[in-house]
Amino acid sequence: MILTIDKSKELTRKEYVDFLQKTKGETISESRISQLVSAGKLKVRDYPELNNLQLIVLDDDEQALAQARFSTSQAIHTYSYKELGLMVGKLVHDLTNENGNAQTLLNEKQTQLDQLVNMLQRTEADRDEARQTVEKMANYQQQIEAEIESRQTDLAQRTEQVATLQGELKSLTEALTDTQRKLDIETSFRSEFDSFKSLIMNLIQKQADDTQTATVADVAKPTPGKRIKGSKA
Repeated sequence: MILTIDKSKELTRKEYVDFLQKTKGETISESRISQLVSAGKLKVRDYPELNNLQLIVLDDDEQALAQARFSTSQAIHTYSYKELGLMVGKLVHDLTNENGNAQTLLNEKQTQLDQLVNMLQRTEADRDEARQTVEKMANYQQQIEAEIESRQTDLAQRTEQVATLQGELKSLTEALTDTQRKLDIETSFRSEFDSFKSLIMNLIQKQADDTQTATVADVAKPTPGKRIKGSKA
């Protein structure tokens, strides 16, 4: 159990750790105090802000001692002044020894508490580092996703361009095939024309040669009724 020095507030150990972890010495809000009071984990006579409180940790023995002191203060009224003096002397002696032991125990608990606080601080530091790492990984993932989306868009555009070029290539191939077919027809026709032309030229040349031969023969043939000079009967 954890009490303030004036014993006006009472917290469980768990609530004390929760107080240290969540507030770090800052003020707890009224709503949080009301929640703790409603849950029965916090007893407050009045409702001051829990800021910079002097808290002490009490073990079961110390709690029993505190209860004994309270019972003793109530029993004082039933004793005489003499008995009261003896009891007060004994109580002072007992409290002196017990306070020394309590102080030693308090120091040990304070050391443990400091260690716990340090551990919580290291845990918070590790948590902050982990959170930063997660944020960096999330940012990196977003960058990767954006890059993938950009590449997918670029790939779609390139695929469309390739499809367009393939269509143009197909059209050009068909046009080239048609042109080649026409060229082959023209070449075949020209070859036939050249052959026909050569045949005509040969016929013309032959006719010319035949005409020339006939002309020469006609010239060399004697004319009827004429005599050839130098011939005698």
